Amino acid sequence: MDAGIIKNLKFHYRQLLVKKRLLCYKMETPFAVNVLHALQWLKIAWESVDAQVIRNCYCHAGFRSVGEEAEEPRLPDFFPLWSNAEGAGLTQGIDWAEFVDVDECVAVGPSSEGHSIDDILDTVLPETRQPVDKSSSSDDDDDEIIDTTPPPSFKEAMASIGSALDYLRTIQGSEAECLKLAKIGDYMADQYFKTQKQQRIEQYLEPLNET
Repeated sequence: MDAGIIKNLKFHYRQLLVKKRLLCYKMETPFAVNVLHALQWLKIAWESVDAQVIRNCYCHAGFRSVGEEAEEPRLPDFFPLWSNAEGAGLTQGIDWAEFVDVDECVAVGPSSEGHSIDDILDTVLPETRQPVDKSSSSDDDDDEIIDTTPPPSFKEAMASIGSALDYLRTIQGSEAECLKLAKIGDYMADQYFKTQKQQRIEQYLEPLNET
């Protein structure tokens, strides 16, 4: 994994992070990232890792066919997005390569110097880290973070799908993406109608009130 796959994954993940930061800046909305966002971006980033990167990993480890050599993987052009971030003053004077490798030298586990996870946490969070009473702790006592933000209504969600479709149709060559989004809207409608109670036939036969 350390033969290029992790770095490629970081490239795609941090591209999504910068894109989110820039969108929040353009739309004048607060920038916030939660665990769900991170997990979703990680999944998207992993699916974006080029197959050639994985082949190179095996080649470097000696698993290759006769005459097979590692090839340089193709990365998407990140310059326009990073230039936008630089223009908005969001990059703090660092370049893209530095941003991708910002945690290259960070210890992430026990090392040959004997640093444990607790040692690292004590160094990084010396003032806020509280001692844990292991005798009274259990998996059932873990603090649970509950998101109290109410979900959008079905009407609001479908309106958002419609707005997104209207915008996508203005982009040349976005027919495939429009179809995918339309299918999502269709799926949402199916799920909505499954939750609705079926009305009794008598409700349709009730006489109208005379005026």
